[in-house]
Amino acid sequence: MELHISQNGRQYGPYSEEQVKECLASGTLHSTDLAWHEGAKDWLPLSSYSDLLRLVPSPHLSIPSSQIEAAVDSSDLSPRALGSYVITTLQPNEKPLFKTAPHWIIFVRRTLYILVISFLWITYAPRLITFLGPQSSDMHQLEMLLPPLLLSTIILLSAFNNYLSSALVVTNWRVLIKFGFISRRTLEMFICKIESVVVRQGILGRLFDYGTVTIRGASGSTESFKTIAHPAEFRKCVLRVQGNM
Repeated sequence: MELHISQNGRQYGPYSEEQVKECLASGTLHSTDLAWHEGAKDWLPLSSYSDLLRLVPSPHLSIPSSQIEAAVDSSDLSPRALGSYVITTLQPNEKPLFKTAPHWIIFVRRTLYILVISFLWITYAPRLITFLGPQSSDMHQLEMLLPPLLLSTIILLSAFNNYLSSALVVTNWRVLIKFGFISRRTLEMFICKIESVVVRQGILGRLFDYGTVTIRGASGSTESFKTIAHPAEFRKCVLRVQGNM
């Protein structure tokens, strides 16, 4: 039997009975959370499913504070550093353990794009002005600089938006991911539902500590995030939480 879970107004699942038991044991789910399965007439609290609670220990399992401090420096997890999205998403007794974000190398890449665009424009713009004929005045030539300036501004603003408004946070229950401000992409996944976290780093990635993080869920879903800072530490924290469940 597979169960759909409703927690704090949000629906998750479907989960197998074994997955629900693991989440109950870890404290990710509570007996008061509502559940529904195919064929059921209404949502019922998990406490109604006596078979699920029979083998689940009642005390809430939490990660010792010493391991929390080892996972990340507490100064990095101030409310200001977490961001409004993560703060409003955190549940009672849910503790943020680790936070990372896109690496600063994205600005280097954007700068290279701008240099290439500027080089091509400087090379071919005079030919374009000549093609337009002698009626092209100095003002017209100045106006020719507007397209590369505008494009460069858009590229840099996009990089700043991605860098400042994105976060990958590991808590003692879930992984919370948010990208973008205007066009937002979010992901919330229970750690007990994560099958694996794959990290890919090239030579520059190992040198400057960034890479691609791919999260694979137990249901077969895959989510990839590129140019993430400290990807190995992110994976270690997820594995550490899984090992304490």
